[in-house]
Amino acid sequence: MIKEKKEWIVYLVVIAVLFVAGIVVGYYVWGVEREEKPDYTKYLSKTIEYIGSLEQANLVLTEKADALQNRITSLNDKANDPDKLREEIEALQKEIEGLKEQNTSLQSTIKSNEERMKEAANLQAEHENLLNKVKTLVMQRETLESAVSESKGFIEEKDRLQGIIDKLTADLAAGKVQIEAVQQLVTPETEIKQPKQ
Repeated sequence: MIKEKKEWIVYLVVIAVLFVAGIVVGYYVWGVEREEKPDYTKYLSKTIEYIGSLEQANLVLTEKADALQNRITSLNDKANDPDKLREEIEALQKEIEGLKEQNTSLQSTIKSNEERMKEAANLQAEHENLLNKVKTLVMQRETLESAVSESKGFIEEKDRLQGIIDKLTADLAAGKVQIEAVQQLVTPETEIKQPKQ
């Protein structure tokens, strides 16, 4: 009785889906006003694909309905036999325990992944911090290089001025020697010219 009702429900669902699909396809084929001529072969191929997917979905639903019917029959049989029902309960409890173990394992994996993600975030922050330090050091190096190049200019200017000073000092020394020579030449004449007392 239940099986007959389910079969009727499946047939009604399939008919309703096909009816809706027909309306949608009909709307797209004839109901849409366009300046271009509709491509009927394209619409027909889409309709065939859609009907094929509906048939596949219908087969899946039918298989699920059959599986549910078999399960219901099995449960009805087990309900009449307490030993089978107890065995089913024990099997389900074992399955639940296995699922709990899987859940625990998955939670530990998730926790481990979260810790790794935190470590990765920390490493990323540290990496960015190091990059900022490297950028700062590069800027400082560029500043130092420019200061060194300026100081090289100062050193060159100092060397040039020192050369001028050395030349002037040599010229001054030469001038002193000439002055002293002139003074020696002038001094004996003045001594001769002065009368002796």
